[in-house]
Amino acid sequence: MCCRLQDAIRKLLRDLRTRCFYRYTPPRPLEEIEADIRVIEGEIVRMLAEVMGGQAG
Repeated sequence: MCCRLQDAIRKLLRDLRTRCFYRYTPPRPLEEIEADIRVIEGEIVRMLAEVMGGQAG
């Protein structure tokens, strides 16, 4: 099969999958994302403190 034909078929199938099965989910509220970031920052600071012998943050 010709390469261009194969590429065209791949593109068509990819587009069909995206159109048929993709469901948009809106992003989470910014406040929720920021809260998650704060939790992760705290975990990082605790891990750094363990590695550095209690000298972090």
